[in-house]
Amino acid sequence: MDKRKLSLLVSAIMTLIIFTGCTMEAKGQEPLPKGEDLRIVVATDIHYLSPKLRDGGEIEKYVYENGDGKEIGNMDLILDAFTEDLRKDPPDVLVVTGDLTLNGEKKSHEDLAKIFRKIESYGVQVIVTPGNHDISNSYARGFKSGKVEYADTVSPEEFESIYSDFGFKDAVRRAEGNLSYLYKVSEDLYIAMVDSAVYKNNIENGYPATEGIVSQSSKVFLEESGALARENEADVIVAMHHNMMNHTTFMNSGFTLENADEMRLLFRTQGFKVNLSGHIHIQDIHFIEEVTDIVTGAMSVYPNKYGIIDYTEGKIEYSTKWVDVEGYARDKGIREHLNFVTDARERFKAFSTVRLKARLQGLVDEASASKLTELLGEINAYYFAGEKVPDSVFDDSLIEILPEDDRTRFYIEDRKSGDLYENNSLMLDLRN
Repeated sequence: MDKRKLSLLVSAIMTLIIFTGCTMEAKGQEPLPKGEDLRIVVATDIHYLSPKLRDGGEIEKYVYENGDGKEIGNMDLILDAFTEDLRKDPPDVLVVTGDLTLNGEKKSHEDLAKIFRKIESYGVQVIVTPGNHDISNSYARGFKSGKVEYADTVSPEEFESIYSDFGFKDAVRRAEGNLSYLYKVSEDLYIAMVDSAVYKNNIENGYPATEGIVSQSSKVFLEESGALARENEADVIVAMHHNMMNHTTFMNSGFTLENADEMRLLFRTQGFKVNLSGHIHIQDIHFIEEVTDIVTGAMSVYPNKYGIIDYTEGKIEYSTKWVDVEGYARDKGIREHLNFVTDARERFKAFSTVRLKARLQGLVDEASASKLTELLGEINAYYFAGEKVPDSVFDDSLIEILPEDDRTRFYIEDRKSGDLYENNSLMLDLRN
């Protein structure tokens, strides 16, 4: 960590930009020496809404209770606790893979950048890439004084300007026409931050696109990044918001890249082994052939996790950690959050089944609907944490009440079969 702090102090201002083909090269921050053991923290889907745009009133509460479990009103608390986690044990790099804001509000971006600056004061380099919520989002709103108010969003240029200190100005290579860039962590390791979001027509369409694609210029950028890494005998970790492959059997449209097959081929030809992503909010690790896609769970959603990558001589060890909100609450004397984990789990169970409860009305009797809703909440809590659902949770007699072709029954039976892989840890050799 001392070398990282020293490199932060001697960081050079970018002095030259050279256009080469479809990419730009730039001289950036001094990388760590060859042979360094590195620690990288991965966070995603923060979905931050600035306190200046909300007041905890009825409208905000309605949005929260009818959403997908994002802890909108508690994100400042969670981020404060996360920042404290990093202060106590600072990694070399914090990688944030998109959906930084709730709906692309400019004020949310600006205030989140202040939090990132505080994290950097602990000797941590923060690098970010956008998600589908972050740029040209016509849904940008504030919830104050009993009103829903329009909020300013940001253009791609404004996004880069706000987060200039968090990867962009220190990039050693840039893609033309979008926000993809290459960051050199050390003489051994590069991180390719890929802009997979589709935001060009968001304002015209009146809604933000959910789907993702890696553009032609970003593909060329990745090919040139791979060549640069090979030339310097270095490894590459790729990070983007969207998923490189399907992580579920029931919810992939808009989450998996539109050109996922093509991208996995590019990975194989370039020797890239791993992609870090988010977007789908679940904690899940999956692989196809030589390509591994690590989806870190959304920080804004129970169980409020982040990923940790320890890198040593071309090998990575990935693990996850819950933000220590309860420890932070104890230290600060915030009594109402001393049982944050239990409370957040119950909130998530309730809010993740709002739509189900309404759909079950008329399909099954009230008592069965209540039991099924409780069952789905339990399943969701384990599933989003990347954990196998215990067999004791399931009640076959209850499941059989649902029609055989019912999508809720399909989801329950899919979770009952369990995951084939461990989703919270992984060891991987980037060179073999």
